[in-house]
Amino acid sequence: MMKSPATVFLILAIWVSAAGLAFGQDCTCVAGPVLYGEDAGDRFGEAMSSSGDMDGDGIQDYLIGAPGRSVAGRPGVGAVYGLSGVDCDQLFVLEGHTTGSSFGYSVAVVADFDEDALDDVLVGAPFDTASGGYLETGSVYLFSSATGEMLWRLDGSSPSGHLGWAVARAGDVNQDEVDDWIVSAPHKNDQGRVYVYSGFDGELLLELWQSPPSPFFENGFGSCVAPIEDFDGDGHDDILVGHPEAGNFFGLRGGRVYVFSGQPSGGVLFMKTGRTDWNWNAEEIGHSVAAAGDRNDDGVPDILTGCGFFSYSRSAKVISGMDGSNLAWVDASGDRMGIRSVRSVCTIADINGDGVREMVVPGGNVQMLSRSNRYKPQVPIWTRSAKGFRSVAPAGDRDGDGYPELLIGDPEGVLPSKGATGLVEIWRPKLGYLAMVESGFSVSASGPRVAVFELTFPTTEAGSVFALLGSETGSRPTIVTSGACVPLVFDALTDKTRRLYPGPRPFRLSGLLGEEGRGTAWCAFPYETLLSLVGRRFWFSAVTLTPEGLVNLASNAVPLDVLP
Repeated sequence: MMKSPATVFLILAIWVSAAGLAFGQDCTCVAGPVLYGEDAGDRFGEAMSSSGDMDGDGIQDYLIGAPGRSVAGRPGVGAVYGLSGVDCDQLFVLEGHTTGSSFGYSVAVVADFDEDALDDVLVGAPFDTASGGYLETGSVYLFSSATGEMLWRLDGSSPSGHLGWAVARAGDVNQDEVDDWIVSAPHKNDQGRVYVYSGFDGELLLELWQSPPSPFFENGFGSCVAPIEDFDGDGHDDILVGHPEAGNFFGLRGGRVYVFSGQPSGGVLFMKTGRTDWNWNAEEIGHSVAAAGDRNDDGVPDILTGCGFFSYSRSAKVISGMDGSNLAWVDASGDRMGIRSVRSVCTIADINGDGVREMVVPGGNVQMLSRSNRYKPQVPIWTRSAKGFRSVAPAGDRDGDGYPELLIGDPEGVLPSKGATGLVEIWRPKLGYLAMVESGFSVSASGPRVAVFELTFPTTEAGSVFALLGSETGSRPTIVTSGACVPLVFDALTDKTRRLYPGPRPFRLSGLLGEEGRGTAWCAFPYETLLSLVGRRFWFSAVTLTPEGLVNLASNAVPLDVLP
């Protein structure tokens, strides 16, 4: 039975708050389409990208690799599927040429190369044998998304060098107003190389290698690559490189992450080596990398990196770009089902209004996490509990609701009628939010003295009790008993607002959400009260409650200024 507001807030009075572990509200994700490969063994979803418009409709489209796909009876040739970001209709299929080449092992949507106003497609085939008959030299291909025509090709020259192991859309490294490409050959000459090519004409801009060169022939430099915003303030976008096999310690690998300059010199701006110990633990950082934004507000971008199997039961960690210190870690979760490493991490647009992009980490379960907190495990704001998910990618906002979608891939996912074809799920994050109406973000002693708050929560919260909480101190995460995070500094105003329920007039700070998860709260302030508060700022956040009286979801924090 639904509790009345009065009953519920007797329970709220015994909340226990603590220092915030994560600045993020609980998030729910709505399941969208599930996409499958065509046949068993395709490994559909091994690689994914969604950072461009390939059909000209203004919506980001999806690029899905299936490197195990057989073509004309030849196993492991590989294929890449372009899918509409609107309805998942197939735009095109690209196929490899060589048996066992794993065409589609890496994919990226890149800037328009052939000047047809559509973004184009970069594909890695790291096991291709195309140069001088040497095995697994690897190849990288650029295709027109409109016609499927091959626009550019690069073949590796080193046996088992695996050119095309990783590809990525870079920023504008050479400042010609066209985004460039990053390509890796992590096993070239038993060391590895990373290359940056011009997105305008395909010319080589940079060649990067591990620094200092290892005397131990540490393979794997460039196992993953990613762009990162201008790291050193020189106006050039820079390059992230992972090297999970670096840092050899009696057979254990601490791993290493680099940031290289986008300047023509390509110098090392940052390097972090993971730790190992005598208890057979090793972080193995560098299996995947992503720019994490400035998560600790020190003015320098930070780094999200995936870890390996021996990594202290951690799936990933956040590293300070300022000094290399560990800002946070992500606990390994769920059954990793033989997953050797976290090969893919990403960030997506800020969902919960805390000013930083959300982090997404697979490794069995998929976890979405918010702001980092120094030396603390991260508290997920959403978890997809399942086995086998290995790849993640942002997917834009396909339904126009203001929330970014998310692609998660399991290359061994099962289609019952076909077997392990691989699969990709599309999820739509939803977060209860709080907006101001009528008076905007202020009230005034000489003007409107009523603050009206419009609440919009997921439809799953329909019929739930909502409550509006305030703070005169500020916005900062507070974890409550249920584990939810309320983005307010709890103070006397918080205590006062939660004790007002059901609320004497002229306040309406609680109630029941309607069928669509919507509600309204409001406060009317006497003239004398506002005069005494002119120049002050207050913060408000809405929460929904479970039938047991625990906080389920919390909105963003909205500031309210008191004007003369």
